[in-house]
Amino acid sequence: MSWRGKEEPLSLRPGLLKVCAGVVEEATEEPYLAAIEAARQAVALRNADMTPRQRISLGHAIELNLVNRKRYPVELLCYTHELPIGKKRFYMARRLFCQTLIDQLGLTDIHDLSSPLRRRLD
Repeated sequence: MSWRGKEEPLSLRPGLLKVCAGVVEEATEEPYLAAIEAARQAVALRNADMTPRQRISLGHAIELNLVNRKRYPVELLCYTHELPIGKKRFYMARRLFCQTLIDQLGLTDIHDLSSPLRRRLD
């Protein structure tokens, strides 16, 4: 099953992926743990065509990829976690994970910035 016909998550700026990676890597207490669990649930709900074990594995694979994309590339994660998805769908799930994490932590002001380009100060 593909993401066509479903609402795709908004694209995120590269800096926000780093924020998500930092939260995932250093989360040891509330409210961070609750936000990560909410992001896992959002990804699991969007991937209803997978088995429950695969949905849980997808959440953990996204977390590993966020923390270290070179050590845990998408192809390796999909193979080791036995995920029946390709790179595009994995990246869309990762965007949904980060978008949900940002919204749960109240970082929506950062999320609403429309342009990654710096504005010149006059």
